[in-house]
Amino acid sequence: HVRFHLMGHSFGCIVVTSMVAGAVDGDGPPRDISSVALVQGAGSPWSYCEDIPRRPGRPGYFRPFTARPDVAGPIITTTSVHDKAVGFWYPKAAGVARDVAFAPGELPTYGALGTFGMQGPGIDIEDRDIAGADHSYAFAPGKVYNLNGDDAITGGDFFSGAHSNIAGPRVAHAVWQAVLAAP
Repeated sequence: HVRFHLMGHSFGCIVVTSMVAGAVDGDGPPRDISSVALVQGAGSPWSYCEDIPRRPGRPGYFRPFTARPDVAGPIITTTSVHDKAVGFWYPKAAGVARDVAFAPGELPTYGALGTFGMQGPGIDIEDRDIAGADHSYAFAPGKVYNLNGDDAITGGDFFSGAHSNIAGPRVAHAVWQAVLAAP
């Protein structure tokens, strides 16, 4: 029994999601994927839901990723306010569409997975914090976990912030816990 665990970072999250979701109207992978980790993703948080809130009746482009049971184990995402690449620069670019002023507690039309995690209806989501490197997450198969890494994914440079500061023991442990939780 071979198990496949996938991890993507930044735009690699789109690559991993595309591989699992398959063609828009097609099938997914030929066998289940054991677990998926989407770390500081550059894709839209609405890409996975069944009905985009500001586009009623329209599912996210990667809806098959969360709608079909192609991932047997947990799916984790990481977020961090210290990631300027997905938290600052993307909203600046979206300013052309004048969608950068949003009310506190309200999610924007345009945003990034690495800032907001997966969002929207039709997804079994649980929000948690990235814990210590000895924490037992007890992830459940078939569930999405948005892991807040504000105190684990920090530092970085002036331009991208903590976007690539993902190699710490706490992030690695969260990914490993997802691997261990897969059936």
